[in-house]
Amino acid sequence: MDRNILREAGAALSAIALIACGTAYAESSKWYAGIGAGQSDWDISSSDVNKELAAAGITGTSSVDETDTAWKIFAGYQHNKYLGVELGYVDLGEIDIDATTTAPTASTVNVNAEADGFTLSAIGTIPIGDKFGLFGRVGAFYWDVEAKAAAVVSGAVATASADDDGTDIFYGVGAKYDFTKNLGVRVEWERFDIDGDDVDLVSGSLLYSF
Repeated sequence: MDRNILREAGAALSAIALIACGTAYAESSKWYAGIGAGQSDWDISSSDVNKELAAAGITGTSSVDETDTAWKIFAGYQHNKYLGVELGYVDLGEIDIDATTTAPTASTVNVNAEADGFTLSAIGTIPIGDKFGLFGRVGAFYWDVEAKAAAVVSGAVATASADDDGTDIFYGVGAKYDFTKNLGVRVEWERFDIDGDDVDLVSGSLLYSF
């Protein structure tokens, strides 16, 4: 048989297979969007701050409020029941640090930092029945951090601010439940890396599938 005919037959079979796969995916694929809220927890403690002060030759104590309310919005595409991709925006809230120093000079210092950014991730799902599923995700976090500091030294007040951004990894695990084919909920834990510092987010989300 002529090799050109074989190639054409193979191409035709490949096209049919692609159409069949595309049809199968279309039946189980869907766009969705959602909104969530929860609590963020920055992996920075007062002992960490005290160590940084000591390393700089400063004697002092500190307190850290490392938890805050966080929220997110997202949209995604579920290729099939096992794999999807998602784009989102997350506001991780802020961390608040207060320090009092005694040497080399007496002062009080407040530092406030807040972080937000965009996320892009792949999501793998293990279906358990028709409505319930477990999932994990991994992706990139395009973050932005704004920090403000104020210090009072001998009655004088000094202020400073800084803005930084970058891209790091984030990942998470969770569970989902579909009430109907259009409406579902998620409970999820995620960890966001911000230039070496971690922020954990535990959240609940409401999803709507189109």
